[in-house]
Amino acid sequence: MKNTFGLVIPGLTLLVALGLLWPGGAAGDAPECAQMLDHMICPPPNGSLALDLNGNMVCGPGHCARDSRGEVWCSSRPGGAVAMDLSAEILCVDGCVKASQSYCVKPVPAPKPKLKGW
Repeated sequence: MKNTFGLVIPGLTLLVALGLLWPGGAAGDAPECAQMLDHMICPPPNGSLALDLNGNMVCGPGHCARDSRGEVWCSSRPGGAVAMDLSAEILCVDGCVKASQSYCVKPVPAPKPKLKGW
């Protein structure tokens, strides 16, 4: 999943120490999923994943951008575009919603194969 979100993260060592970056994107892309201390979270389909001002992982239904105060805003449309105009106002397709943990999803493990004859 490729996001247009410009992810600016203070304390990259925290990300490495907690193992928050999850493989699955090209270098520079926002992570597809994040490993928390006790669970993993992912953005919704066609959504985005980001760190908020408090260092918490938050998600949005569409692409996200950080406003001039550092708050994360996302398009309310799944996969919807977001942009910042010349006056630093965030503009979103179908309106903006503030990124929240409530938009994040918890992945489900793949079923384990049943081995016959073992």
